[in-house]
Amino acid sequence: MRDLLGKFAPGLIFLLSLQHALAVDLTSLAGHMPDRGWRELFSAQANPWLWIFWVAAIPTCMIAGLLLQVTGEFLCIHRAAGHPWPPIAPLQRVVSSFIENAKQSFDDQLRCLVLLRKAQSEDRLLVGVSAQYERFVALKEGSGNFSLALIAATISLWYFPAPGWSEAAVFVLAAMAFALWYVHCVHAVRQATYMIATLQAAGDLDEAEAQLMKSRLPRWIAGGMKSSQPLRLAPRKAPALPAQARTVPTKSKRPRLTV
Repeated sequence: MRDLLGKFAPGLIFLLSLQHALAVDLTSLAGHMPDRGWRELFSAQANPWLWIFWVAAIPTCMIAGLLLQVTGEFLCIHRAAGHPWPPIAPLQRVVSSFIENAKQSFDDQLRCLVLLRKAQSEDRLLVGVSAQYERFVALKEGSGNFSLALIAATISLWYFPAPGWSEAAVFVLAAMAFALWYVHCVHAVRQATYMIATLQAAGDLDEAEAQLMKSRLPRWIAGGMKSSQPLRLAPRKAPALPAQARTVPTKSKRPRLTV
């Protein structure tokens, strides 16, 4: 499901946008006449070799989704940690000049990931920690890839207008792309905050180091600090005793007898 929503679907949208921009007739690629329309593309009776087209199309969509993700990381649109960090040195210097804690935040998340895997191998975390972490990763990758796919669709429809698509519809696509990019940033910060809080509760990070890592996360993203709670059992507090039970009885002094 993670690859279907995070890789295949964005890759399909990107390829359809590319097909629209290049004016490629998919029906002719599938071995049909262009005037037969899209229905023939789904009809196995019209062409018995149609399954070859779809078998080739599925991995192509997956590769296109991976290409979107790599492109987003290269352009610093995607973020693996709180701040974006590109994979090549020239862009790293550009990002470091604009974002002060980008490199430190990225290194913090790598260290937290190593500590999280170590704690998981030593069975010091609850079972739901890995599932919650993978949920953040799936939401982060899916929203980021969908955002890039909608950006490609917006550019394709803006420069090559299609029948039935107005300028308002194109602006709606652009707004959806921006909203999904913001969701991607929010879940990147929530994932980082979740790892820090979980490792602090497990005893792998002290309070000072955890607060330092949290201070390096971007402040402009809403919901990053307070929304992600560590999946640990909180220590139970002893029930408060009534006032009478809290008083310690004092020994009464007996009067001494004098002879």
